[in-house]
Amino acid sequence: MKICPNCGKPPIQEGLIQCHTCKVPFIEKSEIGLVLSKDDLDQISKNVITSKRFWIQLSLAIGILIVFGGVPAVTVISLHYANKSLQKSLYEFDERASNRLAAAYLDVTNRISIALQDYEQKADAQLAAAHEDMTNRIANEFEEPRIKEIVAQVAAMQASNLLNQQISPEIENFRTGTSNTLAQFDNSLQTFRKESTNALADVRTATEFALIVSKAQNDDAVAFNQLQQIANSGSSSFAQSANDIARTIIQEVETYARTMEPDTIVSFDWHTAGIDPSKASLQQLKDFYSSNSFDMQGRFNAVKQVFNNTRFPEQERFDYVALILQTDKSLRVRELCCDLMDTKANSHLNFTQMSSYLQWLMQNRSSLTNSSTTVTK
Repeated sequence: MKICPNCGKPPIQEGLIQCHTCKVPFIEKSEIGLVLSKDDLDQISKNVITSKRFWIQLSLAIGILIVFGGVPAVTVISLHYANKSLQKSLYEFDERASNRLAAAYLDVTNRISIALQDYEQKADAQLAAAHEDMTNRIANEFEEPRIKEIVAQVAAMQASNLLNQQISPEIENFRTGTSNTLAQFDNSLQTFRKESTNALADVRTATEFALIVSKAQNDDAVAFNQLQQIANSGSSSFAQSANDIARTIIQEVETYARTMEPDTIVSFDWHTAGIDPSKASLQQLKDFYSSNSFDMQGRFNAVKQVFNNTRFPEQERFDYVALILQTDKSLRVRELCCDLMDTKANSHLNFTQMSSYLQWLMQNRSSLTNSSTTVTK
């Protein structure tokens, strides 16, 4: 730590060289109280001996001692003043020496700093000049035809080596990788085509199944038969769904047929149809049925009107109902035919068992009479 040799205070801020109060350069605290060398002591002795002030004070002290106390007292006083003068001289010398050393240290430090800066600037300038000169020389050398030819040969040789050692293997690896990639792509393409074909088949199957379900739910007997075939197929993934949907359709058809009581015939608007069912012939009612191919309700009522009309022979009426049971595409009309035939057969079956009613008619047709038959179910 540096302090002022006069006031003993440290610098008020870092970087100060001299005390702002005493204007004296700072020195290290450890330098205070310097140990005097032999040369320093010799110098001090010379200063004491040549000091008039010292001899005057010494003579005066000796004279006083002789007058008042004799030789012993003179000796003691002389030594006292000599010691005091010596200490003062030593302090002055110590102060001057410290200041000179601090000033010399500061001067040397400044000189070294200036010299280093100058050397650094000169060295930078010389390095820059040397770099520029070397760059110019290299550029000029490369402009020589001989150097250009050598460079071209070396470049060609290096390019050839690079091609043989690095690029050629990379090209071969690329060719091999490309072949493998193409093979993988071809396999992936084949797999994709196969999967796409299977997926397309699944989509077609699902679409066809949905279409069959939609038609069956809309009273289509042909679609219902296809739905039953799917339900009975153990290999189809739609078998369980088809079976559940078929059961629901059967319940809906049976419910509809039970709600259509015989008085529905009366509520049907025959006047708008231009037919008086009480006077119409069997052929006229058959023609009315045929003309309503897109009207399930009209065909439904035409079949009931024919079957319940006592003016027509019973056998002929059952034959007509059996014909409609086999040809009509409506599940509800087929269920109606089963109900009508059940008035005699008493089998209590639905339209899915219509073959049983047809077989019953073949076995019992000769027993039918011309009496009236009315639906009671």
